[in-house]
Amino acid sequence: MLDFGAVARLPKGLPEPVGRLTRLALEGDADGVMEGLRAEGFVPDSAHVDAEGILAYLRPMLEPLAVEEFQFSREWLRSEARRIGDPRSPAYALGRQLNLPPSYLLIHRVTLGSIGVLCQLNARARSLPLDRGALAARVRRPETHQVTHHHSVSSLASMFRRLTRTHASHSHPNSVS
Repeated sequence: MLDFGAVARLPKGLPEPVGRLTRLALEGDADGVMEGLRAEGFVPDSAHVDAEGILAYLRPMLEPLAVEEFQFSREWLRSEARRIGDPRSPAYALGRQLNLPPSYLLIHRVTLGSIGVLCQLNARARSLPLDRGALAARVRRPETHQVTHHHSVSSLASMFRRLTRTHASHSHPNSVS
């Protein structure tokens, strides 16, 4: 992964928890998400948050992966920025209690940057089908963790690559399949 000169080597793909926790959030497993986020250092012991609150905080951000087809837009990005950035909102208060572990910083920056570009281009993207049974089996075996990410952040990267190829060829720049 390369971000404006900063480099993170991810020879085995994204960290296994990214795919597992995304899957748990999409399935509505608030307790599993909370447990995983605590274990990874996103939720410090000093945080006073509940599992359902964490899920409610994360779920709108995962909307592009929760639906078959998602329309990225500046308005969607603005609404998310308002939701988590307005000091009067409950999401802001919750977010202030969370932590971004250093090992996830570059992943976070690249993901947000990619989403920003998709929103600028008003891209429409289809999510990859999710075989929950096969995915759950792979999550239990860490040696195969690369495959668990296909429906999460790496799916956004794939959408971005397809979009830029489509945009470069001047054929339907607002549609990605």
